[in-house]
Amino acid sequence: MAKTVTYANKKLDYFWHQHSFEEDGENEYNPDEIDRRIIRELSRNGRASYTEIAEMLNVTSATVRNRMNRLINLGIIKNFKPLIDRKLYNLDISALLFITLETNKMTEKVVTELQEFPEITQISIMATDPNIVCNIFAENMGVFSLLLARITQLEGVKEVKSNFIIKSVSTGSFIQ
Repeated sequence: MAKTVTYANKKLDYFWHQHSFEEDGENEYNPDEIDRRIIRELSRNGRASYTEIAEMLNVTSATVRNRMNRLINLGIIKNFKPLIDRKLYNLDISALLFITLETNKMTEKVVTELQEFPEITQISIMATDPNIVCNIFAENMGVFSLLLARITQLEGVKEVKSNFIIKSVSTGSFIQ
């Protein structure tokens, strides 16, 4: 466990030092253990209240509220998104699409068009081929096939490969 926490803290420190933060005229924000633990708890349960987090960290809820507001204002915490049970929405197909473009110059245009597809839940731009990876959900194979055909026809798309997700084991968290 200690190795995991040390490794996670190093990852978090690396992330923070790669960005320039300005707080009260300072150029750098240095996270402490309380900030790390707040982020860790939010990664586990984004709905946790200030009071619940404060009890876990043995600090006051005002401390948690102030720290979270600062993390949000600095842009370290970007937003809170719900995790949806796709089965409740009859989304039986879960897949990754690997999109290779004819040229990297088409990336912005293709990504803009992909953002219009409601079935796509995440778009990641990659450093090498494939150029773009998308997470998708679809109601059934018919809807998935139509989506795949529409994406294949986008200008600048050279190739689309897909791989079905059989089971998602963990949503992951930024810091353990």
